[in-house]
Amino acid sequence: MRSQEKKVIKKLSITITITIVLFTAFSIPLMGVFAPMGNIIFPGNGLWNVPGEVPEEEILYIEGLDDEIIVYRDEWGVPHIYAETEDDLFFALGYIHAQDRLFLMDTASRMIRGQLSEILGESALEADKYNLATGMEYWAKKSLDALEKKDKSGEINFVDELERYADGVNYYIDTHQEELPIEYAIIGSKPKR
Repeated sequence: MRSQEKKVIKKLSITITITIVLFTAFSIPLMGVFAPMGNIIFPGNGLWNVPGEVPEEEILYIEGLDDEIIVYRDEWGVPHIYAETEDDLFFALGYIHAQDRLFLMDTASRMIRGQLSEILGESALEADKYNLATGMEYWAKKSLDALEKKDKSGEINFVDELERYADGVNYYIDTHQEELPIEYAIIGSKPKR
């Protein structure tokens, strides 16, 4: 009988030790870049909260738009946007781009600003230094200033459309915090506006 009790105690000790090790391992960020695995595999978060495929047809009723917007995706997933006004069309374009490519857009924006290391850790520090040294953000702002100047003088006429596009991207970010791409769960981050 004593040997039976010893076996049970030994198995229980091993199980408790393994459980403690797993809980600890799933609570520590991996390599300082990735979120703790527990955040990714815990029910209600991470992999369990990955949004499914985007709907084949979607009708957007958004306050501030002139009318409803219909987005139809063909058999290859390519969105076709039907809007009554150009303002609504550019807003929807930004919204759909964010729906399909938010992580890529956010990463590119952070890269230009030299802020990749904020989400990727020290491994991206050299890239951030390089991008800051090349002045990509500075030149992007200069380009926007030049476009706005030409828009005011009447040489071009599309700065308002760029702003509506950005409004659509930001609206998607603001309204879909619970349905972010899985990449955000993996690195333990949120998109930047």
